[in-house]
Amino acid sequence: MKLFDGNSFAELYKQDTAQDDYAFLLMYPSTAEWSKYPNKSRYIIQDGNEEHQKVGFDKVCKREAWKNMSVLGTGAKGILVSEPAQVLLDYWQETWGYQYDFEYLSPQNYCDQINKSSKKLITLFPYDGLKPERHAVDPEKHYFLLSKLALNQVAPLVPNYKEYHFSQTHPNDVDLPKVFPFVIKTSHGLSGEGTYIIRSQTDLENCRKEFRAYWALKLVEAVVVSDFVKDVVDNYCVQFYVNKKGEVTVLGATHQLVTDSGVYLGGLIHFENTNLKQFEAIIDHTAKFVHQYGYFGVIGLDVLEDKDGKFHVIDANIRMNGSTPMCLQKHDLLKKGKETAKYAGNWVMEGTENEVIKRLKEHLKRRDFTMLSALYYPETRLTSMYGIVAGENYEDMLKIEKQMEKLGLRQIG
Repeated sequence: MKLFDGNSFAELYKQDTAQDDYAFLLMYPSTAEWSKYPNKSRYIIQDGNEEHQKVGFDKVCKREAWKNMSVLGTGAKGILVSEPAQVLLDYWQETWGYQYDFEYLSPQNYCDQINKSSKKLITLFPYDGLKPERHAVDPEKHYFLLSKLALNQVAPLVPNYKEYHFSQTHPNDVDLPKVFPFVIKTSHGLSGEGTYIIRSQTDLENCRKEFRAYWALKLVEAVVVSDFVKDVVDNYCVQFYVNKKGEVTVLGATHQLVTDSGVYLGGLIHFENTNLKQFEAIIDHTAKFVHQYGYFGVIGLDVLEDKDGKFHVIDANIRMNGSTPMCLQKHDLLKKGKETAKYAGNWVMEGTENEVIKRLKEHLKRRDFTMLSALYYPETRLTSMYGIVAGENYEDMLKIEKQMEKLGLRQIG
């Protein structure tokens, strides 16, 4: 397998974007009231069934977008609708030495501005507000590949499931298993939203309540009812890049950190001590399938391993994944003697971005901690960060975490 030897999205994508006017729009669309261009018509996304549950502008358009932009690299254009603090930009520049090319557009008219251009946008998800020709990948095909209903075509070794389209079957007529546990997924749930692990009648009633809210808002068109994978011993996100020729470059495999209810917390990676060869057949199947649909870009397959060593592909994220920036840091961190790393988006520390960077200065220099994004909240006096903690091995990484915890860096939630 060909392994990636760079450290940025620009290096990864350059083989496919050098000959045209491409740009990266590395934030999700939203259905929230704050969005000028809500995805509520064609490319429906399940990102919360009540307004207070939807992810805020500060996370979608700032912290998450900046996380991806931090490792954009030299030679690629990124589009942002909110500018990070200058001290964060300076830190990125000092860490990687990239020649960043960012364009800042207003959140009130960014889609209109893009539609007037000749750019092709590399996106995490199709946008209702963008013309089809502005998407780097055909949005209809991308939307299909992202659907939970397409999983058994996109990937092999998928748990048994049934799909229900509400144009044909009323939600009340969905045939549910008689025995717990099982899984219900909406077609395009975001970051765990719309995925329900049903272990009891209470779980089922809670699922029904949330689903009715989606149904009332006309934000769901289909669901799948899936077998629950038992006796799981590991949970991987296998990440790779498929180019326009259908050729694969492997980025790595993270061990996913999730709650009992399936909420994603982050990822752990052992850069040299993970057997990537074991995923070769799974990667090959998915790469060939998405290539038929004209997709090029990063893919992350969620793969469970049971006690018998059998793999089960439970999701196919045909897009950049949360922990992709960590996978890109393999060679940088190995040069620092750091084989083990953990990515998370729930780091906090008291003080402004500037104060936090000063306090963590030595750890940042040693790459004990890599700050992918940082946003200060005056009301709490806390800076919230996406970041990577790294050490020589797992025990060393935990030791470094404890050292930074004494300085005030901690995880919440």
